[in-house]
Amino acid sequence: MGAFRKRLGAEPARTLWVISGPSSAGKTHLLDSERLREITSLDPDAPILFPAKLEDEISLERDSYLHYNLLRPAQQAVNADRDPAEALDFGQDEAWAKVLAADANVRAIVLVADAETLRNRSGGRDFNEPDGARAYKRDKWLSLYERVDLEVLYRAWRAELDARGFPFVELDSTQPDFPELERAR
Repeated sequence: MGAFRKRLGAEPARTLWVISGPSSAGKTHLLDSERLREITSLDPDAPILFPAKLEDEISLERDSYLHYNLLRPAQQAVNADRDPAEALDFGQDEAWAKVLAADANVRAIVLVADAETLRNRSGGRDFNEPDGARAYKRDKWLSLYERVDLEVLYRAWRAELDARGFPFVELDSTQPDFPELERAR
């Protein structure tokens, strides 16, 4: 589609930055930070999309962010009485399928944190989900952290991004300045 748009003289596709990580990895904090703008060069008021509020298709009027919880497929597996540890197919997630179908240049930031940090943060949260739609269910996420191997989850996500040709950067979300992690190739 990109070459077709170019021939027609149409405006190039917008960029969708997928801000990804498990629950409590720091996605909302990164979205509020100057560090994010250093990486993406987007305006501070760039729209933030949430999977629960996506329309039937993603149509970007301007460059945007997507706040994406990597545990979505695992949670969907629990809801369907399946083992969340086996739910590593992001293509089964309706929100991710919408990203794949979008006319957008997709790039990602992966927030990496260890299980202890994520459990501590989840256990200490007492505010609503970032989309404002519902209360944060700490027991649900703490239970998933007991059942999902984070190394396997991160490996599956990297493989998904690589397979789609989506460039990404990994940040250490255990540090307040979100330093970039070295990626072994």
